[in-house]
Amino acid sequence: MDRKLSKKKLLIVFIIALKVCIILELISSRYTLSFTIPGQECFPYKFWLVYKKDKTVYRDKYVAFKGNNIPYYINGTRWTKLVAGIEGDVVRVERVNYKKTIYKGGMPREVQVWAIVKLIRNDGKTLTLEAYKTDTMQRRLPLIEEQVIPKGKFFAYSPHERSYDSRYWGLADVSWVIGSARPLF
Repeated sequence: MDRKLSKKKLLIVFIIALKVCIILELISSRYTLSFTIPGQECFPYKFWLVYKKDKTVYRDKYVAFKGNNIPYYINGTRWTKLVAGIEGDVVRVERVNYKKTIYKGGMPREVQVWAIVKLIRNDGKTLTLEAYKTDTMQRRLPLIEEQVIPKGKFFAYSPHERSYDSRYWGLADVSWVIGSARPLF
């Protein structure tokens, strides 16, 4: 009798484990979690839920993507940014040269602004961003070229003034998108 009971318990445990595995597989095929690396916060959020089944790209949407050929980062690095510009929007670059004081950790720091990047959206709105000459580690930053955003590309950004985004490394490719991102906290 104990042997039959033991086999029955083992079967129940196996069925429960199988159900848990199936549920986890269903969830992981649709969702993944993403997090912000400490010290590289571009948004006030630290954790993101990424819905892998939604790879559409449109303005003012958070997307997670794996970047390629982004200076100072290895290919496949995950990014979460806002889509600011899409096909048909215009990127303009105005060269400037002035210094400005920013604050990091409550400490003032003087930085050099070497360009103003304007994203002129075909919905009538314009996004104006300063581009700094160096990043927070004093590495020289690249600068996006003037262009009309072609099909299959988008301008990714964060409103954080020190965000490393399309104003520097150029347009993101829609094929890089992992899914839509929702901030958790």
